Amino acid sequence: MATGARLPQAISACKYQIETLTDRVWDLPGRQEFRERVAAGDHASLQLVLGLGLAGYEYLVYLRHHGFPSPLLDWSASPYIAAFFAFRQPPPSALHVAIYAYVERLGGPKMAEEGVPAIDGCGPSVRSHRRHVLQQCEYTVCTVYRNSEWTYICHEDAFGKSTEAQDMVRKFVLPVSERLKVLGLLDRYNLNAFSLFGGEDSLMHTVSVREILRKWR
Repeated sequence: MATGARLPQAISACKYQIETLTDRVWDLPGRQEFRERVAAGDHASLQLVLGLGLAGYEYLVYLRHHGFPSPLLDWSASPYIAAFFAFRQPPPSALHVAIYAYVERLGGPKMAEEGVPAIDGCGPSVRSHRRHVLQQCEYTVCTVYRNSEWTYICHEDAFGKSTEAQDMVRKFVLPVSERLKVLGLLDRYNLNAFSLFGGEDSLMHTVSVREILRKWR
C-alpha cells in the first residue's frame, strides 16, 4: 500500500485519465479548498483525509478495487470471504497463509493524539464498483497529524500501538496444504473468484480450480 505525501498528488494526477477511459466522473476538492479546511481547523480526520466527503471516498474505493495504490486497506465482513482471499493464490514457496481480524473499538470513544498514527474505519456505505458489495467490503485508512498537516501512513505503524480497547488485530495462521480443501468447501457455498469478481478471468480461475478439485477428490 502506497503512503506518504506523494500519494494524494498521484491520486489526483491520474483522475482525468481514469475518467476518460471509464466514462465516470468523481468530484474531488481542489488543493486550495483542502488547505482552507485545514486552516479552519476542520481536523475530523475521516472527512479531511478522504477528500472532504463521500465523493472522494468513492474514488479511493474504486482505485483500491482496481489495483491502483490507495491509502485504503480493505476488509471483508465475512470470515469466509477472507479465507478465500487468503487461500486463493499464495506464493509457490509459502507454507502458511494468514487471516487477519480487526476490531476498531470495544465500546466508548476512540482516542487519538497529535503525532501518533491513527486508524479510521470508513464503513460500507459507499457507492462504488460492484465488487464492493459482492465482497462485503469495509475499509480503514491510517493517518498521522503532524506539523499542521495530515499524512497517510502504514497501518502497521498504528497496529503496533493497539490496545485492548481499540484497534485490535488478531492473526490466524493456517497451513497452505489445506488450500484445495478450503477452496472446495467455499465453492460449494458459491464463494469463488467468479462470484466475488465477475468477468471472464475470474470465470477461468473458478472452472480451473473446480477441474483440479474434481481430479483431486
